Amino acid sequence: QTDYLSVTPTSFELTNAEQSITVDIKDNISYSVVIPDDARSWISVQSNTQTKALVDDKVILAIAANSTYEDRKAFVTIKQTDGSLAETVKIKQSQTDRLETINDVYNITNEEQQLTIDILSNVDYSVSSDVNWLSVMSDNVSPERFTVHITSNDDFESRTGKLTLFQREGDLTASITINQEKSEPISVTVTEAGTLMSQLDINTYQQIKGLKITGDINGTDVLIIRRMSDLSYLDLSSAHVKAGGSSYFTTDYPKDCFIENDNEIGTCMFYNMKKLKTCIIPNNIIAIRSSSFYNTGLEQFSIPSVM
Repeated sequence: QTDYLSVTPTSFELTNAEQSITVDIKDNISYSVVIPDDARSWISVQSNTQTKALVDDKVILAIAANSTYEDRKAFVTIKQTDGSLAETVKIKQSQTDRLETINDVYNITNEEQQLTIDILSNVDYSVSSDVNWLSVMSDNVSPERFTVHITSNDDFESRTGKLTLFQREGDLTASITINQEKSEPISVTVTEAGTLMSQLDINTYQQIKGLKITGDINGTDVLIIRRMSDLSYLDLSSAHVKAGGSSYFTTDYPKDCFIENDNEIGTCMFYNMKKLKTCIIPNNIIAIRSSSFYNTGLEQFSIPSVM
């Protein structure tokens, strides 16, 4: 007889799951199934219906789950036992997909900066941000890392943003939290009420955005504070408000406004300071006069317990 050997299919593209595959064999010979040594850990013969007649045999191969993060492949040979006939079956099994972060949380300073984030990935992914101060630099994305641009935090509160990684063709996700420090206000100590200006740069003080004052202040100092048109954060928790000093504001009456008593926030003291968002007043304040914070941008304010 003429020896005959034919197999179908000759290749398999498999998922990473544990499974069995069937190779149909048409033959009239004795044959063996040869599995390469480096594939015997994940491919084995589950059953073989071999006969010597010209019939359709079936070889069922058991494929173990691929828990590695790389594709793997092997060539299984159906080989005539006492002859030269042979057919090869290519088996390729996909990887276990991976999209993981090395660090879940980054704590950074308030300066503008670029941050390179290392990851563990073998899939295509995209990155989204839930805040506008944190953006992905699209030219710096690779399987191992990506880079984000972070704007400076000019506010006087720390802030948190979240990056989410999405597998482009799959369901894997990962997330990273970015905590950025707040800006620190300029801190000055006033040893005598009315002398705040001596602690400041006359050329730049009007551009101050954040200020913490320790010591005694009066109306003269309040007038200087009111000239800070960009001031958004004022910490007076360590200050003591003293009566006296110059007028710091003139109302429409007209009436000049002074600090008339110790430990009080005077009439119209911060009136119309539209950029002022946070004001921490001294704990010993016992009175807040009318219109003190009218038409400001105040978002955070605490009232001392003694009031």
